[in-house]
Amino acid sequence: MTWFAVRSTYAVSGDDGSKNTYCERVVLFDLAESDDLLGAAETESTELLSLNPHYERIGEFCAFQLGAHLETMNGAEVWCNLFEGPEGPQEFLAQRYESWELEEEVG
Repeated sequence: MTWFAVRSTYAVSGDDGSKNTYCERVVLFDLAESDDLLGAAETESTELLSLNPHYERIGEFCAFQLGAHLETMNGAEVWCNLFEGPEGPQEFLAQRYESWELEEEVG
C-alpha cells in the first residue's frame, strides 16, 4: 500500500456576498494502486459537499504520492485553509496557483 495526498479547493458561499471565501483541503489515501486515487478523491469530496451544501468544488484535484504503508488513515484531512477576499473563483485560482507555476525549461 502507498500513501497519496490529494488537494482540493472549494468556494464557500456566504450570507451577504461581500467577500469570497475559499477552502483548500489535503486528504490522505492509503491505496494499492494509484489508478484508484481519483475515484477515492471524488468519493471523499462528494461526501464533504453533502455535509457542506454551501461549498462548491472549483478547479481540479492535485495529487501527490507520499510513500509506503504506515497506518490506515484513508480520507484524513492533513491541511485545510480558508481564504477571504474580493476575487471570484477563477481569479482566486489564477492568483493562488497559476501565478506560481514553474515554466517548462526549453532545450
